[in-house]
Amino acid sequence: MSLDPSHWGLAMKAMNLVCVSIAALLSAIARTVPRAMFATALACTAGMFAASAQAVTLLHTWVASNGSDAANCDRPTPCQTFAVAVGKTSAGGEITCADSGNFGGLIISQSLTINCESNIASNLLSGSTSGIAISGTSVIVTLRGLDLDGGGLTTMFPCTGANNGASVIFSGSGTLHLQKMKIHSLTGPNCGVQFNPTGSATLDITDSEITDNGGGGLSAGIYVNPPSGVTAHVSIDHSRINNNYFGILLDGTAGGIINGTINDSVVSGNGTNGITLHAASSSVALLVDHTIVMGNNYGLVAGGNAAMRVRNSSVTANSVGLFAVNGASLLSYLNNSVNNNTTDGVFTGTVGLQ
Repeated sequence: MSLDPSHWGLAMKAMNLVCVSIAALLSAIARTVPRAMFATALACTAGMFAASAQAVTLLHTWVASNGSDAANCDRPTPCQTFAVAVGKTSAGGEITCADSGNFGGLIISQSLTINCESNIASNLLSGSTSGIAISGTSVIVTLRGLDLDGGGLTTMFPCTGANNGASVIFSGSGTLHLQKMKIHSLTGPNCGVQFNPTGSATLDITDSEITDNGGGGLSAGIYVNPPSGVTAHVSIDHSRINNNYFGILLDGTAGGIINGTINDSVVSGNGTNGITLHAASSSVALLVDHTIVMGNNYGLVAGGNAAMRVRNSSVTANSVGLFAVNGASLLSYLNNSVNNNTTDGVFTGTVGLQ
């Protein structure tokens, strides 16, 4: 049930009329039935009202630095943390940051928007950091304007397989929009974004900075790894993926299918590979367009049954610019610049440069 605050007055009047009617009914019952039965009827009625009150959620809730988690999360009385606000928000609703603050992490299992574009919303709370975990079926989740600071911490789980060592974790089906996000400083085997959908899903990243994440294993700024039979669509636009262990890692070794595009972005300074595609028997395909890949150990890497297409892009100042192995294809759609790398290319797969 969802009630807009502007309708509370009408709702309360209707509730008062119902209460008057029920009071008259209970009075009649009291005159005609034993006291024990009357008490039972009264208890059941109170239980109905209590359950109804607990079910009330709002389509639009708010958090604020001076909010209280005992509040109902509307605009005049905002909550203090995302974790509490999400339980008071209807499916498909929105949580908005009234001001800048540390609002912690949360678990999302329904369609939801968290909008903090005009403020700074961090996940640091009480001296610790907490991520955002998203599950559910056919959900549409939008995270906008959040600053997810790993604080240089390392969790005990790597961000591979069914593990959950990331600032943002998606393990359901549907769509995840990350807009104007800063996701940074989660070290060790951890990732900035871990996208392991259980059903067909889309990862859409725009105008975001994903930096300084990971430090070993397959940790990456963005790690995508759908299981067998699942298709993941990935779109990265106007974003910077810098100084992570792996930059962007599209991993099809679990048998899933990945189709992706990277447009008008910078992938720079990543300790292992800038952009990596790898597949076993499944299909992993990526188009890189108007993107700078610079200062990584390896720039563009394709392995196994993976296909990377590149156009209007610059691959420069990497230790190895292009790397295609095990039958993978890395092909140019013209207007690319591959230069000033220690080694421009190492190829045992299919490579076409124009």
